[in-house]
Amino acid sequence: MSDIAFRILQYNVNHGKEATLIPLLHDSKVHELDILAIQEPWKNPHVTTGYNPPRSPFYLAYPPKGNPRVCFYINKRIHPDSWTVTHHNEDAQTITLRYDQNGQEKHLHIHNIYNPSPYSYTSMEPGTLPSVNAFKSR
Repeated sequence: MSDIAFRILQYNVNHGKEATLIPLLHDSKVHELDILAIQEPWKNPHVTTGYNPPRSPFYLAYPPKGNPRVCFYINKRIHPDSWTVTHHNEDAQTITLRYDQNGQEKHLHIHNIYNPSPYSYTSMEPGTLPSVNAFKSR
């Protein structure tokens, strides 16, 4: 039986570009990772996307509308035909990775969730976690 291992980094960048995303995406050790699950990504003020320089070793999966508080960076070593991203809402995404294990196609679902602190002065809702059960079986 062969084992599959994906290296994943989860990081809340607090909407920062110069202080967080640029150094993160230029770090050669980060280039070795497979998936970056980012919370509170920087948002381009002119178009609906985040920061991803042209020569980045990552594909950016940025939600297509709203004010997203999550996004994925997928290493370009992982062929785009082997994964899909589902944008559930501005606070929740799932990447589904398809891979072969002993001649059988397997799926790995990675959920990227932003859950506002219940103690935050801006948090007026119950948060994202109660809705996870609604999409984790999709």
